[in-house]
Amino acid sequence: MGPDNLLQSPSRRSLLAGGVAAGLGIAAAGCSPPEESNHSGLITIPDPAVTLPDEDLTFRVVDSGDTKANYWNELLATYSDKHSHITTEYDALPWNEIEELVPLAVRNKTLHDLVQLLPGPLLNQAIKAEWILPLDDVMPGFEEWKSQYPENVLFEGLHMHGGKTYTFPATADNRYEICLLYSKRLMDEAGFDPESEPLTWDDYREAARKITTAGNGQAYGIVLEGAQENRLDFWINGLAQMGGGYGSNPANGEFDYASDAWYDAFELLQSLLADGSIFPGSTSLTAPQAWPRVATSSAGMVTAGPWVITTWENESPEFEFGVAAHPRPSAEALPIGYAPGKMSDVMFVYSGTTSPEVAGDLMAYHGSIEAAKAWTQIVGPGSPSPYPEAVEAAKESVSAAGRRSLELAEEQVLMPSSVVRNPDVALADQQMEALTPSLGEIVSGVIDGSITDVRSALQDLSDRSNRQRDDAIEAARAAGAEVSREDWVFPNFTPGENYTQDMYGEL
Repeated sequence: MGPDNLLQSPSRRSLLAGGVAAGLGIAAAGCSPPEESNHSGLITIPDPAVTLPDEDLTFRVVDSGDTKANYWNELLATYSDKHSHITTEYDALPWNEIEELVPLAVRNKTLHDLVQLLPGPLLNQAIKAEWILPLDDVMPGFEEWKSQYPENVLFEGLHMHGGKTYTFPATADNRYEICLLYSKRLMDEAGFDPESEPLTWDDYREAARKITTAGNGQAYGIVLEGAQENRLDFWINGLAQMGGGYGSNPANGEFDYASDAWYDAFELLQSLLADGSIFPGSTSLTAPQAWPRVATSSAGMVTAGPWVITTWENESPEFEFGVAAHPRPSAEALPIGYAPGKMSDVMFVYSGTTSPEVAGDLMAYHGSIEAAKAWTQIVGPGSPSPYPEAVEAAKESVSAAGRRSLELAEEQVLMPSSVVRNPDVALADQQMEALTPSLGEIVSGVIDGSITDVRSALQDLSDRSNRQRDDAIEAARAAGAEVSREDWVFPNFTPGENYTQDMYGEL
């Protein structure tokens, strides 16, 4: 998932924060009106398949914002135009504010009718405490809708619980979240063309060194989204994966951070640091703070999600940039893998909604192919739809840079999932909290010099991760789950190849 909500202006964020604070404090709605936006004309609301309430009502939606806001603002405005007695409100909030809002608003019965939630403790709590409704109960013609939805997208333990479907993703699992985004001018001057020939690690280091040398203190080869440890995690994970390092190794179910693939990736990082090629202060930069360094030629390259393409095209239309694959250790590198069921951009229906018919009607449209095509074009290439035909349609309308990011997504391979294999694994996952230091924190520690013994740090991370999984399995089994270490072992997994649905049946 992208660095949601971080694209909002300070005034917008302050306004929303104030609205939430008021809502939390006085148990009132306290929501801001939808932002004005230029409608695309791509959204046409069909007639409802159920009878909607006759009385005037207000329907409210909250999510994490960013480019999704354009879609939701247009969808809700169009819905109000069709149903003039229904007023709509949309709030885009930072994730930490959503996490604070949900339990308090449920207690005060003021939660929005539709709410975005991330996988983790809050979602687990929402399901367990029945704060959210299954779509089976609110979407008209649910079984018919579900039968036309793309295959291998909805999974028990993630989108479904106890056979009921609670949500569906608006964004495909294979979104390429580690694009190499770079200044064409600086890269041309360094003598590299990553769009024509993907960079090897040696190329990456050399291009960064040349840009840094030519910059003479005014420009550096690479800027990292270092203040967001999950982004450092993605960056190093992509490097290690192409050498066969997987974190949890599907071949044996063990965490493999101490393997050579991971150590090699960290050696590349240390080489970049030794060359002085990483933008000073990168560990203090959030993702949105890092991107402008490239657009303003203070840095040559950044590894970021495809959502940056739309940002640069809107905010820096004169900036010429390229989109390429993550640097690979060699031309024979393995493709990047992605996990099924990433729960990107998933919305839930609040069980306390006074308008379940409206919630079901809106979710029915939101989950349709018509909405998927509108979503992909309005939100942009940063959030490709799980509907393949919507992605194909988007390729005809997005820029060359956006089209390249969609092509990169299709070059990835599908990894096996222990949750897909056994939904009870989700119960064990619920027992596990974030480890400290995490992988991203280790990357940050190497950059700032607080970690010098990389092998020991990676071995320690492997050991802690394996112990935590064992403890989680034991706790889940004690609670009645049928789960074991074997659920993470996939003997028929071949590195670099798709792990298809029928392969689960071979286990």
